[in-house]
Amino acid sequence: MTMTSPIFGMVVVAGALVCLGPQQAAAQSAACVNMQTGAGYIAKMRINSPHYVSEWSQDFIVGEHKCQTLAPIPNGAPFIVEVTSTGADIKTCAPPLKRLRKNETPITFLASGITGDVDCRLPD
Repeated sequence: MTMTSPIFGMVVVAGALVCLGPQQAAAQSAACVNMQTGAGYIAKMRINSPHYVSEWSQDFIVGEHKCQTLAPIPNGAPFIVEVTSTGADIKTCAPPLKRLRKNETPITFLASGITGDVDCRLPD
């Protein structure tokens, strides 16, 4: 079981506390989540950082995606993208990132899995 702590960057994994360091990536005017073919749940997504936590997006299903702006997050600040499905825990998409305003294109995570076993990560 994975749960996000209210303290940014800390995740409880099977009772152990793990510190996640943000990585550099080509983000980012917005962060998006694309629901992959074969996924078996209705999802919502949000942005979470020490400076800003967005509202949950509207529901989306297989073949759809949702994006949220990163404009409220200062350049260089860490953020995570979170996904949830009805009745399931919040899943943190991998990896945590830093806001880089020099690249103003969206970054897209891929979501898959089923309710209770959600997976969300950047493409290889």
